[in-house]
Amino acid sequence: PLVVKEARQIVRGREFLLSFLAALVAGMLVAFGGATEALSGSSTAGRWTFAALIGCLAFLGLGVVPLGAFTTLRQERAEQTLELITLTSLSSRGIVIGKLLAQGVKLLTLFAAIAPFLTMSFLLGGIDFTTVLISLLLLYMGSVWAGALCLFLSTLFRSRAASGLVFVVVGLFVLFLLIAGHSMFQAASRGFPVVPTAFGLGTTTEAMIKGFAILLTFWTCTVANLELLAENRLSLSTGETVSPLR
Repeated sequence: PLVVKEARQIVRGREFLLSFLAALVAGMLVAFGGATEALSGSSTAGRWTFAALIGCLAFLGLGVVPLGAFTTLRQERAEQTLELITLTSLSSRGIVIGKLLAQGVKLLTLFAAIAPFLTMSFLLGGIDFTTVLISLLLLYMGSVWAGALCLFLSTLFRSRAASGLVFVVVGLFVLFLLIAGHSMFQAASRGFPVVPTAFGLGTTTEAMIKGFAILLTFWTCTVANLELLAENRLSLSTGETVSPLR
């Protein structure tokens, strides 16, 4: 029920409409530039096209959506509706998982908007289709992890002043990621390698599978723990699942 409620609010929100429109406009502009360069005889136009599109998607997935996940609980507290939700039959775990799944649905919608343009970068040359799929998967996992982290951070403080301070810190960290991502994009466009090998295991298929298994294990454990920590912060003091050790 909470996923349906949150998804309806997200679709009607101005932030989602602007993000979706910006993703479509950026995708069309970058794809048009890549197609123009490919028509001029370039065989590697898809490389910078893919880097630009994945950068736009990373900005939405690692910046806009996590900040939206952070403000969702702040808005509930500001409107004094969080207490009403906690008094219903929904558990604290159901509330946290519902809000996180709603952000996952939002991410899927934004990914679906820009994924066709990413596929076009493969047709332009310079990038293989496997790299496109792996990049989308890793970026989606990172976006969900960032959303879970921001949900937990939004439950740390109940006062609006302290919560606003945390929001500013998260925003500055996102700005730092944008600057670092721009530097990596500039290095990639000049042919410098910016992606390290998988945990130093090598570049073979077996090593990449092992590296992805390590990353997936870390991602699953940390997302589950962030969910449990957020659940603990939202639980009532009289709840049976509350434990200081958690």
